[in-house]
Amino acid sequence: MPFSLTIVRHAKSDWGDFAVADHDRPLNERGLRDAPAMGTKMRERGDSPDLIVCSSALRAHTTASLLANPLDYPEEDLVIEPSIYEAPTSALLEVVRQASEEVKHLMMVGHNPGSELFASFLMGEPVGNLVTCAVVDLDLAVASWKSVSGGEEKLISYWYPKMFLV
Repeated sequence: MPFSLTIVRHAKSDWGDFAVADHDRPLNERGLRDAPAMGTKMRERGDSPDLIVCSSALRAHTTASLLANPLDYPEEDLVIEPSIYEAPTSALLEVVRQASEEVKHLMMVGHNPGSELFASFLMGEPVGNLVTCAVVDLDLAVASWKSVSGGEEKLISYWYPKMFLV
C-alpha cells in the first residue's frame, strides 16, 4: 500500500498588530472560515490522515486544529513540531522520514516558502504557488517513510479555498 502525504499551508493569518511576533500571529477572519471548510472538503473527498503534524506557530497549529475537527481527528493527537516553522526542505524531509510505518497517510501543516519548495522537491517539478490553506495531496511510491527521497512522488491533487468558497 502506498503512503500518502498531504501538505497544507496554514490558513490566512492576521497582520493587524505588528507588535505580535511572527510565530504568534493568529488567523484572521478568512483563515478561521477557510480552514474548517477545507477540513469538511477533505472529509467529503474521503481524506483520513493517520497523523497530523504541524508547525508550532499559532497560525499553523490553529489551522491544523480547524482541519482536524471535521476529519474526526482528535485535536489532542496533533503533533506540534517546532522544526516545521521556517523549515528548509531538508528539515521537512526529516519530519516525514521519522513517521511511524503504521502511519499510511501523513498530513503536515506548515508555511511558505517551505511547504511549496518541499512539495516541488518531492514531485521533481514546481508545484506552483501554495496560497494560504492550499492542500497538496501526494502518493509516495516508497516502501517506507525512511526511504522518501523526492523527485518521483505523484501529485494527486492541488486545491485551495477559492476553488469552491466565495
